[in-house]
Amino acid sequence: MDSPIKKVVCLGDSITYGYPFGPSWSWVYLTEKKTGIPMENRGINGDTTEDMLRRFDKHVTEANPSHVILLGGTNDAAVGRNLNYILGNFCRLVSKARENNIQPILGLLVPSLDLFLEAQLQKIRHRLRDYARQEGLVIIDFFSALLNEGTGKAEERYFIDDVHPSREGYQAMAQVAADTLREIGQTARHQLL
Repeated sequence: MDSPIKKVVCLGDSITYGYPFGPSWSWVYLTEKKTGIPMENRGINGDTTEDMLRRFDKHVTEANPSHVILLGGTNDAAVGRNLNYILGNFCRLVSKARENNIQPILGLLVPSLDLFLEAQLQKIRHRLRDYARQEGLVIIDFFSALLNEGTGKAEERYFIDDVHPSREGYQAMAQVAADTLREIGQTARHQLL
């Protein structure tokens, strides 16, 4: 059963942080403005899923949110981490959330303009989709939000480099996050009736 959204912590890397513009241009901040839902940005530049796991208790559990959005793995892929290792970290993040009565939401990794990195990210996305389906987790599809509909590849105007979104890219991410959070809220309200 979905629970009402009271507060969301967003745990991730530089893409959650809002690099290079800073948190006031992050998808987290823009989503809060669109929805009115209190959102905490816990993105740290350069973080891997291992780093996210290490700081989960301090940055997520102590904040006592109703939901946590987990968006990471790009830095893991960039340094050549094993796919099973990355997925294992996501499993542990989801378990930690559930143990603390926090509803986990998976963010689907944004596309990359670097074709080698994109091939690695695609494998992670595929496994995350399967995992979310098995576990009944909601996914925020940040990947599709930043695609060129005609080519099915990363839309260049949404990026400032191979992986970091432009301001327009962060706005597109915020829109899909806001839409997904509204759907969760509507589902929770219907379940209460």
